[in-house]
Amino acid sequence: MSDFRFELQPIASCSPALLAEVTSLVNRANMDRRGVFQGDRLRPDTLVEYYGGREILLLWDASRPIGVLLLEGREGGLWVFLLAVAPENQGTGLGQLMLEEALRIGRERGFALLVLEAVDSGRLLNFYARFGFEVVARQRCEVGHWNATEPFDLVTMNRRL
Repeated sequence: MSDFRFELQPIASCSPALLAEVTSLVNRANMDRRGVFQGDRLRPDTLVEYYGGREILLLWDASRPIGVLLLEGREGGLWVFLLAVAPENQGTGLGQLMLEEALRIGRERGFALLVLEAVDSGRLLNFYARFGFEVVARQRCEVGHWNATEPFDLVTMNRRL
């Protein structure tokens, strides 16, 4: 894994080209949730609109990002949003590597918890549970929430740092 490097920066400082690469990566990585969300979930303008005040952690392989997650410190913990690994790199441990870096950042900044929300698609919750996250809340979201085309469960999970 020594060929990979991390880069942490405010979303607001990302170039338009990088924002386009990131949104493409997130959309490709979320293809398995297309039953709930039709089409692309994210565009560069919506990334900035919804998440512009957060930081973006990028995992680079040579000259392209292959992993992304967003971070925001809030009361109660360091929140993780939009963890995504390029489909061709999924199943190789890079998602875990990204979470380990988020844990390191959280500890370095003095947070007690790493917190995230995930759409309950079975496989995704199992991934987080294997990494030590525990379900602390579950919310049923109806059609239209985040432009969903069918109801889904949104699960909040925590992991102590």
